Amino acid sequence: MVTTEPRLATTICVLGPDTAGAPVLMVRRAATMRFMPGAWVFPGGAIDPADDGAAARAAVVGSDPSHAPWAAAGIREVFEETGIWLSSPPMTVGATGRPSGAAVYDLATRLGTVDGAAIHHLCTWITPTMVPVRFHTRFSVVAVDDLVDGDPDGTEIDEVSWIRPEEAAARAAAGDMALPLPTRHTLAGFAAAGARAAILDRVRSAPSVPVIQPRLRLDGDVIIALIPGDDEYDDTPDLPPDPATLARAVAVRSADGGLVPEMTPP
Repeated sequence: MVTTEPRLATTICVLGPDTAGAPVLMVRRAATMRFMPGAWVFPGGAIDPADDGAAARAAVVGSDPSHAPWAAAGIREVFEETGIWLSSPPMTVGATGRPSGAAVYDLATRLGTVDGAAIHHLCTWITPTMVPVRFHTRFSVVAVDDLVDGDPDGTEIDEVSWIRPEEAAARAAAGDMALPLPTRHTLAGFAAAGARAAILDRVRSAPSVPVIQPRLRLDGDVIIALIPGDDEYDDTPDLPPDPATLARAVAVRSADGGLVPEMTPP
């Protein structure tokens, strides 16, 4: 099989105030979803053409031009999944009658524009070549000073919560919270940085944006997902698409033994 070109996607990490322990906005994917049912993630999704249009640029203002479509798409996805419009201060619109797609950007006329300059490109994750359906996802980070309750869309998302990175890590370790590998890795970075200001300083001062493409290694009936810095990563090749092997695997695990729910068979 020929390696598929990854689809462009966005994920946005919304950080709350330090007075609340610098929680991050997370959503739980509904159990009815075909992909990653029940997993906790940051809001996000695929880039749409409208995310690079005039309405998006008028609603999410001041973004770095090279990052503007991803920033706008992140704002749109946060709203579609949680109802939170990231103006200053943020506001929530209930799920009933909530606009979606390009119509989301019309909210700027009545709820206010979003400061795109405050949305920073954190890192990029690219799905391993062995997986047939792949994404090239830019993770962004933005800070808000008000914790507002979200209202899940009820279709893709069934719960919205502000969660401290340390709490999410503990719940994942206890088996109480399914976290995709990029989500878990990002949360660990937030926890290590500590205060919100330190997280933002680290992002702003980084000499380059990390690009992370896991590599998959077969270990009997388990697949090990390796990322840069893991032992054997540099010696592991990028394998061609192999849906049959992925389907036969009993689990996909990271180097530290944690499950990788975005690739683990149900």
